[in-house]
Amino acid sequence: MVAGLVYRLPVPVQPLKAFGAIAIAHRLGSDDIAAGALLMGLIFAALGASGLSDRIAKVFPLPIIRGVQLSVGLLFCQLAWQLVAATPNTFTDHRHSIWRLAGATAAVIVAALLLRRHQITLVFVALAAVAMVLTFHGSVTFGPSAVHSPHLSRTAFTAAAAALVVPQFPLSFANSCLATADAARTYFGDAAARVRPGRLAITMGLANLFAGGISGMPVCHGAGGMTAHRSFGGRSGGAPIMLGSVLILQRLSTLGFDPTRFQTEPPACYRAS
Repeated sequence: MVAGLVYRLPVPVQPLKAFGAIAIAHRLGSDDIAAGALLMGLIFAALGASGLSDRIAKVFPLPIIRGVQLSVGLLFCQLAWQLVAATPNTFTDHRHSIWRLAGATAAVIVAALLLRRHQITLVFVALAAVAMVLTFHGSVTFGPSAVHSPHLSRTAFTAAAAALVVPQFPLSFANSCLATADAARTYFGDAAARVRPGRLAITMGLANLFAGGISGMPVCHGAGGMTAHRSFGGRSGGAPIMLGSVLILQRLSTLGFDPTRFQTEPPACYRAS
């Protein structure tokens, strides 16, 4: 909601995906993630407030910025392929045939291509939400999630700095500050005068300071997120404001997931015990 009010354009606020992937791979806890969010917040708030972000942005030519946008898109394509080619057991539901799932996927792709001139994306999102609720209806729980302060220590900050902040910082600066500002100018022209790398660094930094303070997930802006908002029909700051309002009104509903649901039933003797 703040992003919509500040920029008056559909500037996205999205989770730090590389940050989360690294945290999962290294089995880092919520305190380490909170420490990383606080460090990212301090760094980006300082870069933006000092004006250093805007000065650095002038050094990067447009081809490099477009290359960043392309590389992020290719990384997501690679991730999607890996999830399809080697689906983690947690996401595998053996009750459904792979051919049924493949057929449904093909039908969605064909419909998206045929109806691409219409604002059909929201319809697909609604259908996906309904399908998810029906599939996992036994695991649906309602929020809000508990809010608590992290237990910070020197160890948590050290681990977060080495494993999370160092790998994430270059990607976040390039994609969240430089590429997002370029995407805004490309899509909205003079209306994007507010969307500057320095201001994006400040709002991203403040958001992460807030997220780290309540053990939340670190966030960023992003050129891909802005493209998604625009593809969904967003043309003003009203889009993120409405999105934030809906999230607040539905009290941060969560979908619980128990991976043991899809494992083989244990023998009766173990069930009894």
